[in-house]
Amino acid sequence: MNSPYFSRSALSTCVAVAMLTGCGGSQPPITAPGTMPQSRSIAQQAARGKSWMLPEASGEDLLYVGAYDQSYQHGEVFIYSYSNQQLVGTLTGFANPEGLCVDAAGNVYVTDSSTTQRVYEYPHGGLKAKRTIETPGPPYGCGINPINGDLAIASLTGSGGVGQVYVYKRARGRPKTYSTPNIWRLFASSYDVSGNLFIIGYNEGSSGTIYKMAELPRGQAKLRIVNTHAIGHVSEAHYPHSRGPAWILGNTLVAPSESHRGLGFYNYPDGGRTTRRYHRNEFQFIYGAAIAPSH
Repeated sequence: MNSPYFSRSALSTCVAVAMLTGCGGSQPPITAPGTMPQSRSIAQQAARGKSWMLPEASGEDLLYVGAYDQSYQHGEVFIYSYSNQQLVGTLTGFANPEGLCVDAAGNVYVTDSSTTQRVYEYPHGGLKAKRTIETPGPPYGCGINPINGDLAIASLTGSGGVGQVYVYKRARGRPKTYSTPNIWRLFASSYDVSGNLFIIGYNEGSSGTIYKMAELPRGQAKLRIVNTHAIGHVSEAHYPHSRGPAWILGNTLVAPSESHRGLGFYNYPDGGRTTRRYHRNEFQFIYGAAIAPSH
């Protein structure tokens, strides 16, 4: 995807990052696969409040949505067939699944900004996490470098009470930690197609909350501030009935509805009316979303 795009209309903080690659990582264009057969046991499985996944899910392009579940009073990740919007699985056991991103192999990373401070890696369409990554601070934003597979995790407060970003080489080992005195809280991270890392955060003061963006250029070791005043909400005129944060997935912009209990799909960058919508009773508040293509 192209480099950051800033219009006169204010964009959501995650849109500003997501213009690069899709909020959280490099994700290839999605083609419309065939309709997935639905199992009679979906309602029974979902009602139990436990993780479940239809076996057919592994062969489909999937939409992962991290949200707060009003039924069970905690965060869950809901998985849908991208082609027909049918619920095909649910991952449970999270407090706040704030960030989602997908690597080149289709593995899905889910951050949980609870006291556990962990990132969970799931195989595409998989029911159980294949790996758990411990983070020094509460993990929020999640991004995958499309060049080398590095994993970047933004932490709102970090290990020292100041926002930090942790970069795991090829998503493994001990991370390198980056921070900037110009941004106190960091919560979103994404790479562009060239491997440059962009971070969104904010400062709070007497004048209110001020959002800022920082860049870690590929091969460098210091965050630098990106000067822009275009961080705010998604333009309602360009993308009607949407409310940030939002995500750019290929040529599609995905944004929560006014209530944050649904997702609207828009043509990007043309905008206009929604091409389709997801409205689910499972959503009380949407944290993040990612598309995991089948392989």
